[in-house]
Amino acid sequence: MPWGRNTDVFSMTPSTITTRTAWHDGKHSTLSRKTTYFDPTWDKVRSSPPMRRLSTTFDENSVSFMSELLKRAVEYCNYKGTTLIEEPQLGAGTDGTVWQSSVRTAIKSFERIQNYRDELECYQRFQAAKINQLKQFAVPELEGFSDELMVIEMSIVQPPFLLDFGKVYLDQPPAYFQDKALMKNWLEECRGLFGRNWPEVQSLLYQLRSFGIYYVDPKPANIRFANK
Repeated sequence: MPWGRNTDVFSMTPSTITTRTAWHDGKHSTLSRKTTYFDPTWDKVRSSPPMRRLSTTFDENSVSFMSELLKRAVEYCNYKGTTLIEEPQLGAGTDGTVWQSSVRTAIKSFERIQNYRDELECYQRFQAAKINQLKQFAVPELEGFSDELMVIEMSIVQPPFLLDFGKVYLDQPPAYFQDKALMKNWLEECRGLFGRNWPEVQSLLYQLRSFGIYYVDPKPANIRFANK
């Protein structure tokens, strides 16, 4: 399937989602995805991924041993005309797994639809603002994405960098931000993680809020300083 051509995936079973998904080039087009809901509503099924069609270009025995995340990442690269480099992984966590492509981009395959949607929204906000750096920290640039496969393609950055937006809250903080005791413990934990660099990290987190992004899971692996 040539890159940029729409692919339609339909569920014909009542009380499921009928989804029309478009492939996108992150630099040159905007989201044109149309979704029709029969029943239940999106809020009732938001933790479920859209229906998808897996690649059949691999030996069936080998495919059966591949993880779901890996299969979707490989299929994304197939459609894009590139190759996924399986080892070493660039990263892995509770949101998903990241690999490198043959054209030196990062391919992130997500576990859950909400994490995918939140991270994609962050990169789209940065893209709209023409932002690829916040303070001294490089931010990956959106290269492409697939709603159908829950995969985001982004540029690879070097330290100092800011990564991983799968656990953010958008446009309003989580309720626990109003709990003084919890916030005190959270701040103490962050200070322990970043040490003398914490004031700079805290300033970065405040700057993110200007984009409506509440980054609630800062870690040295995701907010990395140079030579660390």
